[in-house]
Amino acid sequence: MRKAVFLDRDGTLIKNHHYQCDPNGIELMEGVVEGLKLLAERGFLPIVVTNQSGIARGYYTEEQLMVMHHRLNEILLQNGTGIFAFYYCPHHPDGVVPRYSKICNCRKPKPGMVLQACSDLGIDPTQSWMVGDILDDVEAGKRAGCRAILLDLGTEAEPECPEREPEFVAADFLSAAKYLLEHDAALAFSKLDPFTEKELRLGLLSDYREGKRLIPPETVNKCDIDGDGGEAGPAATTSSNVPNDLKSIRMGDNPGEEPDE
Repeated sequence: MRKAVFLDRDGTLIKNHHYQCDPNGIELMEGVVEGLKLLAERGFLPIVVTNQSGIARGYYTEEQLMVMHHRLNEILLQNGTGIFAFYYCPHHPDGVVPRYSKICNCRKPKPGMVLQACSDLGIDPTQSWMVGDILDDVEAGKRAGCRAILLDLGTEAEPECPEREPEFVAADFLSAAKYLLEHDAALAFSKLDPFTEKELRLGLLSDYREGKRLIPPETVNKCDIDGDGGEAGPAATTSSNVPNDLKSIRMGDNPGEEPDE
């Protein structure tokens, strides 16, 4: 099975501008390019798992989010690295867009996005890590079975329970990557071939989920994997502003988990 590093987006890969969805406003965090290169060299798949309640709140659309994700990957590719896949949760119980205004099983600190990525991509969570800047990221990773690193931005209080306790607190992304590689037990047993830039440019994912049915990659560029098997959102290919190689996966309720009371 594969191994991955699951990454929060805002405050981890890029500077956190409140409800950021402007592709022209992307600013990489310190050490991101160097850290991603190190992780790729050791066979880790970098996968973004991001809460995007701005969609439920009506601040931006899924299509706008996909444009931003493409621009982020474009910037990283220009620097010799990239993201393997983007998973995002568009939900929030206080949202104003009815379709997304609900309690879900994918919004961090729940582990739904991590578990779905592991299922989709053949990833072993016990050989994988979570890196994020808040304790909700840590908890999501640990509940999925991963080890977790917190980036110290000075925003988090002391953890209140073991599942929110990071294994390591890093000053920046590069420090997190170096710690991960130095303490990764899986390296003693196996080393996966690093993925190539060509794979990144081709979009990487060969299958997408619409309910429980696999559909060809040329059909859509994102998925609706709601437990109710609902209709997928509009394909990104309906807009010339969204390239065909963008793979952002919209999360729905994870069928494997019980809903909140």
